[in-house]
Amino acid sequence: MAGPFDRADFERLVPSDKKLSPEWLKSLTARGERTTCRGAELAKIGMPIGGVCAGQLYLGGDGKLWHWDIFNREVRTDAEHYAHPLPTSSPLDQGFALRVKTDGQTREWAMDAAHWPDVTFIGEYPIGYVTYADPECPVGVRLEAFSPFIPLNTDESSLPATVMEFTLQNAGAAVVEGELVGWLENAVCLYSGKGRDGLRRNQIVREPGLLFLNCSAEERPSGAPSDRPDLVFEDFEGETYGNWSLTGTAFGSGPVEAAKIPSYQGKVGAQGKRLVNSHASAPGNMRQKDDAIGRLMSRPFPIERNYITFLISGGKFPGKTCVNLLGKR
Repeated sequence: MAGPFDRADFERLVPSDKKLSPEWLKSLTARGERTTCRGAELAKIGMPIGGVCAGQLYLGGDGKLWHWDIFNREVRTDAEHYAHPLPTSSPLDQGFALRVKTDGQTREWAMDAAHWPDVTFIGEYPIGYVTYADPECPVGVRLEAFSPFIPLNTDESSLPATVMEFTLQNAGAAVVEGELVGWLENAVCLYSGKGRDGLRRNQIVREPGLLFLNCSAEERPSGAPSDRPDLVFEDFEGETYGNWSLTGTAFGSGPVEAAKIPSYQGKVGAQGKRLVNSHASAPGNMRQKDDAIGRLMSRPFPIERNYITFLISGGKFPGKTCVNLLGKR
């Protein structure tokens, strides 16, 4: 594409005349075919999408946002990562999902490669295009994501903004009701707020043509009752589950005494005399005990404090071994 050169051409580090091939120069502006990535290729994609010099945010191959280097911490992305790309990771929980209602039934697909069998990515910086398809979903989704990038316009190109535009298309003839939902963890003072007594606040702002989630943080007001006594709305100190509704086989007929749990489980750190023990309560051999499935649900209760505490131990299986707080207005 360049040359030939002789020694005189390198009197300066970069030759003023690159002797570029006219054919090669012409190829730079020739319209070629788009490169489409799918499958395992998606895991290696991280397209900058956070604004020039406004921190670093990546658009993943399946449309998820990751890296989130916007918290005033030194997170290096060196030349070595060209050969050994960073694994996709995120310090906060955020995403979008498609909710479709048809024939009286509602299903939901999170917008990521784990929930769509056919995801494609086209990267044409500064714009990334992601498509989602599933034979079981009557709606196809297309995402166009970008951050402002305007040559010679530093101010606009430096906005710490990411635009994600989703287009839904009915792939069939039947009428369906589609809804796009999103969630964003309040990450204000994600690291700097540790060890400080403050409050994170989320506020929904509604304006004509705009629905805005405002995440903020503030110091706890001076003299605020931060040491108010806890309010216990449920416990497991009875022989039965009382107000708790029980389904499945994992939890037995009631809480077990902490002193009587199997010795091989060790000290589980329970508070009080009794606790829920899914392993000890399940019938059968060791394998059946591990396979037991169940759910406990408390009665409705008002939220009157800033925090809700609950002790839970066991394997780290998000969405399976967990506590969920269900709220309604």
